[in-house]
Amino acid sequence: MEIQQLYKRYINDVYRYLLSLCKDESLAEDLTQDTFMKAYTALENRPTKAIKSWLIKIAYHAFIDYTRRNKRVSYEEPAYFSNIPHDNLTEREFERLVLKQDIYQKLDQLKLLQRKAIILCDLQGYS
Repeated sequence: MEIQQLYKRYINDVYRYLLSLCKDESLAEDLTQDTFMKAYTALENRPTKAIKSWLIKIAYHAFIDYTRRNKRVSYEEPAYFSNIPHDNLTEREFERLVLKQDIYQKLDQLKLLQRKAIILCDLQGYS
């Protein structure tokens, strides 16, 4: 069987399989192309039976290769950024609010006596 016949017969199966893996239509199309390119280069070594499973295996490895190449470290912002009202704030005001929230969080970690001393002395202005 030639690559054109393989392509016509199994393109929908390979595409649907890749779409179920990546959940992105354009990526599934790209990976489907990549799958058939790899199948074309390995056409002499293809099995005589179970061609569909051979193509699905190539598709799976194309998906794995893609995810390894495009691994991204996701950075989550701390939750307190989303709780700060920042509709029309300037950058400086926003930074002050973030710093203030951070200070109060750190104060909450102190023992009660230490926290009271810092609040009375530094924040309230008592001696």
